[in-house]
Amino acid sequence: MTNLIFGTNLVSIGDDAFNSCSGFSSVRIPDTVTNLGQWAFAFCDGIQSVKVGRGVTAISSNIFADCINLTNLTMLGAINSWAGRAFDNCPDLASATLAEGTTLIGNGAFQGCSKLAYCPIPDTVTTIGNSAFEDCVSLTNSNGTIPNSVTNIGSYAFSGTHLTSFDFPTNIGENIGDGAFSDTLLTNLIIPPSITSIGNGWFGGCAYLTNVTFPDTLTYIGPNAFGGCSSLLSTTIPASVTNVGSFAFYDTVFLNGIYFAGNAPVLGMNAFGGENDGLLYSATLYYLPGTTDWTPTYGGYTDILWNPQAQTGDGFFGVRTNRFGFNITGTSNVMFVVEACTNLAHPVWQPLGTYTLTGSPVYFSDAQWMNWPGRYYRFRSP
Repeated sequence: MTNLIFGTNLVSIGDDAFNSCSGFSSVRIPDTVTNLGQWAFAFCDGIQSVKVGRGVTAISSNIFADCINLTNLTMLGAINSWAGRAFDNCPDLASATLAEGTTLIGNGAFQGCSKLAYCPIPDTVTTIGNSAFEDCVSLTNSNGTIPNSVTNIGSYAFSGTHLTSFDFPTNIGENIGDGAFSDTLLTNLIIPPSITSIGNGWFGGCAYLTNVTFPDTLTYIGPNAFGGCSSLLSTTIPASVTNVGSFAFYDTVFLNGIYFAGNAPVLGMNAFGGENDGLLYSATLYYLPGTTDWTPTYGGYTDILWNPQAQTGDGFFGVRTNRFGFNITGTSNVMFVVEACTNLAHPVWQPLGTYTLTGSPVYFSDAQWMNWPGRYYRFRSP
């Protein structure tokens, strides 16, 4: 490996200083350097390893752009200014280490670095820029990687990565750009109470997303927020939601049931439904007794009253053949899950079965009822 060695008195490397040079494979920027110019090492296709000293606290644009064999990067200085696309088209970059004290990761910082699998974000970072990790397909899991210090995540920041899960930073609020987590491999998503509005395309195209839990503080689900999330089977919209944007759940091809806990929200164009194999399809909306503004074909969709009820006075309620059970009635074609818990002060609800009402009562029975001093039951949407 051929090293590029600098003198200890060097303080600045200017714009295009080593642009397109290919005679070295390792670069070590000394701590005395405080300035790295634009395109300083761009197109240096021999570089494999870079270590930037503590004196550099600002990243100029395209410093190492098109260093196609760069595999390892270490930044020893705390970065507080980061111009765009510093490592654009570095397809072999697999590891990037950023110094504690770094406050931001700039726009397009590692965009298209398809082999980047290791890049822990320091817990001093407050901003992750637009497309910062876009299409970093080797970035597979961000649990613990997005620290609570982050208060802004730019548009498409993690789009096209292979993240399977992540925790929302505590103070992020709605400071998340369009499509920030679109086309990722997320499977389960819990939206925290700090988020009252889900923005445009945040999770669009997340084809492996099977479950989304919304907080009771949520009021708005934006356009294309979950469009193309083809593994979603059902979802429950909390009563706090007053507006669902256009195409919010469009092309969620297996989303058969959308359950609403409150009054009918304002629906944008094609909020639900889509096209599969050339055929148009439409999801069914379910609403609760006592809620308002629902019509038989609200927003152009079929909507059904969701009202499974336990019958306590028809002779089937109670213990029969060593099982406790009861009939359940309600609107036909309504699906529901029966859950049970043993302590209402600290409830842990366990699903006991999924049922569908077909016009006649459904009999539910619990063979385990005698194993606890008390047993409580409830119904929920699938």
